[in-house]
Amino acid sequence: MKSNLQMSNGGRILVVFSDRDKWRDYSCYFAEEGIDVDVVNSAETAMEKVRDTDYDIIIVEDHLPDSTGNILVARIFKEKMSMIFMIGKSLSDMEVVHAYRMGITDYLTFDIPAIRLAAKCRSVINFNRVIKAARRTSLESGVITRSGLTLNVNNGEVQKKNGQKILLMKHETEVLRVLMENAGKEMSKQEIYEQAWKMPYVEGENSVANHVAKLRKKIEDNEKMPQFILTRWGFGYSFAQSAS
Repeated sequence: MKSNLQMSNGGRILVVFSDRDKWRDYSCYFAEEGIDVDVVNSAETAMEKVRDTDYDIIIVEDHLPDSTGNILVARIFKEKMSMIFMIGKSLSDMEVVHAYRMGITDYLTFDIPAIRLAAKCRSVINFNRVIKAARRTSLESGVITRSGLTLNVNNGEVQKKNGQKILLMKHETEVLRVLMENAGKEMSKQEIYEQAWKMPYVEGENSVANHVAKLRKKIEDNEKMPQFILTRWGFGYSFAQSAS
């Protein structure tokens, strides 16, 4: 019997390689894994594909004829959040660290065996399917549990691990919902505002910061040393991701 992480075929990836012939060494292994692949050789064509298609993974070569890989990655993230692998020749530690800080999932070199790359993509696609299925279940039930905290979106009730129950106001509930649904992901104030208020963000709007402050007073044991809602100064907030 297959486990949840050994799900059957499916999935779609975008490969952005300057030389399409490079892909020939990889293609048969992706076919064996049942993964559909779109291959393009320029940043502009890649952006057209990204706008039209939802990909499980995007593999970007670090140097393209019309762009560097880093610039293309930044453009993709402006359009939508995607799981991105960068691939190329060995770079310096600082170049690789910069790519990770931009938000890529992994940096690979061309010497990775094709069979290993295909299997890696299959594993990641399957894992993400399990996570998405769990999130759908949470949304359908209206109950989200992360890091020992449970939120009932329908009535704004929060229950802590010790059994303590807390009642939230409407927008406090929505801000916490957005953060918990995206646990582990750093989110800007704009992202949180637009998902919680369902309105365009206006620069200088302080509602998110104000509601985070209110939430910390209610759900944190020590609001000055938060364990649930974390801050990345100059960027935004994230909800702590924990196995507990």
